Amino acid sequence: MPSQNHNIDVLKYLMNVMIIMIHVGYSIELPILRAAVPVFFIISSYFFFKKISTLSSEEQNKVWINFIKRALKLYLFWFIVLLPVTIVARRWFQDDIFTITWNLVRGLTIGSTFLASWYISAYIIGISLIYKFRRYKYLVGFISLGCYILCTISSNYCNLLDIQCIKWDGVSIYNSFPVGLIFIFIGKNLADKKKLPITIGIAGTIIGFALLSLENYLIVKYNLRKADDCYVSLLVLSPSIFILFNSLPNRIKTSTKYIRNMSTIYYCSHYSMIVVIGVIVGALPKFQLFTFTWLTVTFLSFLLLYLSSMRRFSFLKYSY
Repeated sequence: MPSQNHNIDVLKYLMNVMIIMIHVGYSIELPILRAAVPVFFIISSYFFFKKISTLSSEEQNKVWINFIKRALKLYLFWFIVLLPVTIVARRWFQDDIFTITWNLVRGLTIGSTFLASWYISAYIIGISLIYKFRRYKYLVGFISLGCYILCTISSNYCNLLDIQCIKWDGVSIYNSFPVGLIFIFIGKNLADKKKLPITIGIAGTIIGFALLSLENYLIVKYNLRKADDCYVSLLVLSPSIFILFNSLPNRIKTSTKYIRNMSTIYYCSHYSMIVVIGVIVGALPKFQLFTFTWLTVTFLSFLLLYLSSMRRFSFLKYSY
């Protein structure tokens, strides 16, 4: 099992703050925010495949099953806790029982149930697919890259080909597991190699940011986008950000587990909190909405982490 790199816990927290910024409306003016979700896919994949790298086939399968169980417990906890918000936000109260059931099945697999939950489904499915078909390295890489290209065309390049955004049963392909496959594939390949030097991370981050800036300029200039979720340049930028943080000297002496757990609570709760704040307070400027959301999920994180340390509330550990 890889030793804990505290820098990655800090990176996860920063990426969560960036995701909050995306969902309050900053992503168009700050396209670098879109690097956050790919970085998360890489982190999840890297540590999963690093953990199983020295294990027997039987032990690897046990780790994989435990990985799925833990992710499903996390999903179920937040699905139950956020159900009232989900019902209102998804307008499930307007649907018949068959439609609600189908929406649940679809949300659990290719989309979302509670807001932003698609990422949890995506990394469960994506890591499982890459794990099960890992012997077909080049084929998996080719298919994963092809999926990401489709996601990119379906978001930032829709107007270039004059097409509608690619969807399956109403779910945008860039908000489903295909968008994460290439980054999970990259995470696995990074886990299979020795840790890369920090110079690669620094150079890649600089080059990736320059490419992203150029790509965004051209997209805006020629009015190519219908959504802004996927950029080609993230294939350079996101892995480089991970390599940079993973290569930094691990000088943080105290445990960052608290930050790691906070990050999970941030992600699972933030989008629903944005909706709740909007209902209670009304429309807010982006900075105010970000501030309110960040303060709310930070308070919620401290509360859940504090209560979960008590025996009677130990079930709250499922929240992270």
